[in-house]
Amino acid sequence: MRLALAALVAMLIAVPAAAQTGRPSLLAEQTYGTEHFLLHYTLTGPDAVPTDADRDNDAPPPYVQQVGDLLEEAWTVQVEEWGWAVPPADGELGGDERLDVYLVQLLSTGIAGYVSPEGGIVRDNPNTSAVELDAAYSYMVLDNDYAELAELDPGADRDEFLAAVVAHEFNHMLQSGYDARDPLDWLYEATATWVEQEMTGSDLAEGYLPYLLKNPDYCFPASSGRGGDGLRWYGSWLFMAHLAETYEPELVRLIWEETRTRTAYDAFDFALGAYNTTLEEEAAAFAVNNLLRAYEGGSRYPTVRLEGEFTLGRFRPADGVQSLGADIVRLVGDEPLIFSLFETTADLSLVIVGVKEDGTADVFTDGPFIAVDIPAYADAYAVIVNNQRALAGCPTADYRLSGQRFGEETSLTQVDASVEAANFAEPVVGDTAGEPQGVLRVDRPYIKPDTIRVVERPEQITAQFDPLIPDTPAGYTIELAATRAAETYGSLEPFYVPDGGQTVIYEYANPDGEWLRLTQSPTIYGDARDWLDDIDYISPGETIMIGEIEVLVEDLSDEDGSWYSATLIVPADGKNLFVVVDGSESQAVVEAMGEAVIAAAADEGAVVIPTPPYPGYITEPVSPEERTRLIGISRTALLTVCIVGIGLSALAVAVTVVLANRAIPTTERPQ
Repeated sequence: MRLALAALVAMLIAVPAAAQTGRPSLLAEQTYGTEHFLLHYTLTGPDAVPTDADRDNDAPPPYVQQVGDLLEEAWTVQVEEWGWAVPPADGELGGDERLDVYLVQLLSTGIAGYVSPEGGIVRDNPNTSAVELDAAYSYMVLDNDYAELAELDPGADRDEFLAAVVAHEFNHMLQSGYDARDPLDWLYEATATWVEQEMTGSDLAEGYLPYLLKNPDYCFPASSGRGGDGLRWYGSWLFMAHLAETYEPELVRLIWEETRTRTAYDAFDFALGAYNTTLEEEAAAFAVNNLLRAYEGGSRYPTVRLEGEFTLGRFRPADGVQSLGADIVRLVGDEPLIFSLFETTADLSLVIVGVKEDGTADVFTDGPFIAVDIPAYADAYAVIVNNQRALAGCPTADYRLSGQRFGEETSLTQVDASVEAANFAEPVVGDTAGEPQGVLRVDRPYIKPDTIRVVERPEQITAQFDPLIPDTPAGYTIELAATRAAETYGSLEPFYVPDGGQTVIYEYANPDGEWLRLTQSPTIYGDARDWLDDIDYISPGETIMIGEIEVLVEDLSDEDGSWYSATLIVPADGKNLFVVVDGSESQAVVEAMGEAVIAAAADEGAVVIPTPPYPGYITEPVSPEERTRLIGISRTALLTVCIVGIGLSALAVAVTVVLANRAIPTTERPQ
């Protein structure tokens, strides 16, 4: 996308996956309905849409009309022409059963739009004859005017930008109707970004390609590549384009149809099986296409990153290759050579590509040994593909590539396929031939329900178990209650949710800015000692007794701030709960909270003091300084800082910033 990178660096900041948990609240809200959508807007305050003074009061403002027209166009193309299923309705949560779209001040935060299922899992989508297991209704949020676009890039076309955003976000709504919980997070963004380009004909999505092509050896689940850009999922739309151009565009929808009852790569297996191919074969073909830029618009695309080059002997990569990723190595030589992989640490495939002067290329896939006449080609490359699959963690495989002379008894390997290579350009070692064009994130990553779900009071929690509600500590008020999935804890999962599943979290604060957090989840452990022995954790703290309960107390403070912690396991209603109390004020306060938890487990009742009302509007991004003040300890979250939203939704976003930062400090516990 043609936007000045320098102007956007500070704005493109990652957000927790489910930070936005409430629908926007608009002052003096008005609505405008189309056949399938209900648009919510206002003419008052910072969220006001532009309007003409002499406008007919019975007609919507022109901008609202434009958005409505684009939404209906997206429905016509994606549902009626392309065959995507109609998503579930939300009952009358937004006023009626039409799909709700909210127009608020959003672009100033660096986000052009988003879709949230809001926890609205309905399981089976009533609008299809198929069976879905995790379909959900959702709502959409767009900017109220996209006026900031002119400041960020005076040459940008607002109408083109708006059309791309609407197409992208509407596809997220359709995805929710198939599967709102698939573990392949990247698939949501790759598909929606491909759809926006396919539907609008815009080249805006091409701005994401350097984030993918400078990291071809990274796995699909990797949201960031070299440089920590956080935009690689969006660049992965090229994989969907590869499938659509190799077979047919319907294949993309068929993959989503398989997600109804199949999880992750199983959906790919069944969809690709209908075309007599496999995910591993397509990963290799994708790598070859990226090398050759073998796409309809490939002549405009950046070249892929080159891992290195070598001739006779052995080649070892600098950093290996991740699951379903590929290394590209240039082959140099003046004689025929036989190539093979050895000392591999995973299932890898070797492909040799010879590019000819006539704009075609020969592809050799008949391994494990491939004999090629290198001088017969203008350029030759080895493509090394890791056939492992990963949902997260992305294992990296090491290998050695051998190139050796061979005798008369060895014949040249037969060409497996000859392909077009008219768009080929020599790749560059360690980089791409193109640089990002200052891409503004078209949306924020698809928000899955139930990853982090924030409410205002503990009694409003809907969890997979019955949590304890202890007395609120003296001087503190409850700020929020939330559920949080185990997978969001990263390396700290053994310390907060050792049995997996879900945690319930309460956040407290006092007028001095000190914070306190209570985390609880079901556990099979009998006491803290069992847990410590099992995870082999050498704690800097000590074990004390509170009543009959063993409690591990730790002072984990460092130069960044105070951090006190208590870990205990309490019996409650026939089960054990794993409880962690963290706080910034003192160890005594943390221990007192532990006592309150034990008392709650003994059914001695609880008094919950609510927080004072929050301000109605917070429209600026949270600065690092303000974040530090809010948190009381400057520890970076797993997903960094959050953009603060609009109206009542600002409450959920702001408190989730605190939630994410406190729960996932990057500082590891001492080993």
